[in-house]
Amino acid sequence: MAGPVVWGIVGLLCLVFAVWGIGASPLFGGANPTLAKVGSAKVTQAAFQQAYNRSYQQMLQMMGDNFNPNQIDQSRFRAGVLNDLIEQTLLQQYANKQGYTATDSAVYDYVSQIGAFQEDGHFSPNLYRSVLASNGMVPEQFEAQVRESLRVEQLRAGVLDTAFVVPKQALATWDVTHATRDARELLFLPARYAKGVTVTDAQVKDYYDAHKVDFIAPQRVKLQYIELSEGGMPAIPAPEPKVLEAIYDAQKAQRFTVPGQRKASHILIRFGSDAAAAQTQANEVVAKIKAGGDFAALAKQYSGDPGSKDKGGELGWLGRGMTAPEFDTALFALAKAGDVSAPVKTKFGWDIIRLDDVRPGHVQPFDDAGVQAKLLETYRSKAAAKEYEDAESQLANLVFENPASLDTAATKLKLKVQTTDWLTRQGGAGIAAHPAVIDAAFSDSVLKDGENSKPITVAAADQVVIRKLKAEPERQKTLEEVSAGIRAQLIGDAAAKQARDAADKAVAAIRGGAPVVDVAQQSGVEVKKLAALKRQATQQDSALVAAIFELPEAAAGAPTSVASTRLANGDYAVVVLDAVNRVEPKAGSSELSAAAQGYSQALAGGELDAYRVLMQDTVKIKREQAPVDNSQTQEGS
Repeated sequence: MAGPVVWGIVGLLCLVFAVWGIGASPLFGGANPTLAKVGSAKVTQAAFQQAYNRSYQQMLQMMGDNFNPNQIDQSRFRAGVLNDLIEQTLLQQYANKQGYTATDSAVYDYVSQIGAFQEDGHFSPNLYRSVLASNGMVPEQFEAQVRESLRVEQLRAGVLDTAFVVPKQALATWDVTHATRDARELLFLPARYAKGVTVTDAQVKDYYDAHKVDFIAPQRVKLQYIELSEGGMPAIPAPEPKVLEAIYDAQKAQRFTVPGQRKASHILIRFGSDAAAAQTQANEVVAKIKAGGDFAALAKQYSGDPGSKDKGGELGWLGRGMTAPEFDTALFALAKAGDVSAPVKTKFGWDIIRLDDVRPGHVQPFDDAGVQAKLLETYRSKAAAKEYEDAESQLANLVFENPASLDTAATKLKLKVQTTDWLTRQGGAGIAAHPAVIDAAFSDSVLKDGENSKPITVAAADQVVIRKLKAEPERQKTLEEVSAGIRAQLIGDAAAKQARDAADKAVAAIRGGAPVVDVAQQSGVEVKKLAALKRQATQQDSALVAAIFELPEAAAGAPTSVASTRLANGDYAVVVLDAVNRVEPKAGSSELSAAAQGYSQALAGGELDAYRVLMQDTVKIKREQAPVDNSQTQEGS
């Protein structure tokens, strides 16, 4: 029970391993620089490396085949890992300063509940020591880590578990979540005013002169490239039959042998509180079967398996390894249909097994069409991978030996020399969107020296080599190039201002008592009704919904509740609140409880954030240096 088991423990004890591992590690000989000081503790490169590797592997397992290491922003990823380590160390240090403790019994209770340390549902001291020893740990070391982690959890719980919501707050949260509003909307479109805006050439030039820094054309480059991909390799012809025969012989046992199956029924006598009495009953049931008793009727009467007893104990077809080991051995030891086993002890109880039918195993013949298709697919897959591997090596050599052209590599590897569109340091389309390609395109060797790049991996089995075709330095755009855009911007700005002014004028008129319909008619816009609008509405513009729900209810005799807001598309809306529709919760409503719980969690999170600020005043944090770039370590692991 080596590494995988302990990483399973890590999943259960995430709080332990989130804090520990801080300090020197045998994985890192020699220098182990301090990345940050948190109170009296140090967060070291070794601790960071351990945390980084765990996070990386968790991400790899979570994403599976979709994982692409080239899409990881390494700087952000490393920063996140380091921040988490500092956060956990801060909590640990503060808990120590405040005198939090974890008793021996608390540590035992926690450790004894971990499934990896249990046998038959009970904590096993021998298994506990064995698992730890196989991973280079002793109980004292592990329990010290658990103790520290429990202290941190006491600190967290002391903040999070004390947040509470009184009934009035719960009702207010419910109201915020469930109340709807009736409103009216008047929409003022800048496009309507744009037709009346005139912009002169002098205004365009004045804007250009005042904003020249906004009209800098960035450095850009156009590339030639060749692309080598496994999917683009020539089709692999079918081999000689003897080649497929060799693959068949090597894989026959694993891939082309259909294992035998057995159809079975059983009667399960569960242990209950008296295992000996259960065995006695199982022997009695076997005796009844041998005396001619009906197996199906006895299963309905005695079996403790609710899934099969009403079906006469039928389990259907079973292959080897599908059941408990003891059951499996007994079933496949039965000779012929109708044979019944003696009671077999498993972890579920005493099993009485009847063999109902047998499907013998068989080997699929070499000339079977399905077998031939699988063999050919296997051969072609391996041959294609080998050819791609050879082509990779050739590509690297050819572009290195011929740095001034892609033609030699393209000719020998039968690749097409292709061209990208212009790209800047922000990237471009196609391969130019890949960060590694962008970095290479603006490197000195490609941009200044005009050489081929090294092969760049853009996918699991896809490499490109690039070289500069054309390049342009950063330059000031001319007035002629940008005048049309400036003119459109000035017209848009002026039209937007007129729309905003018209909306503000409408708001003032409505607040002054003018009827909404009259104001809309005078402004040349329509009135749109919004009935029973929800705070979580997604069909309307989010700024519109926010503006409506920010409006106060107008008291009797007070001015109409109205406001204006700018929408995401640049239009201006005037919103008028007509009514607030409240929904009273039912007494004891689970939704009311959920609202209270959600509000309580939000309060708890805010209180923990505030408490964290206090902790940082008590336990000082000093960052010493950035972690070493370990991306290469991961790629090679």
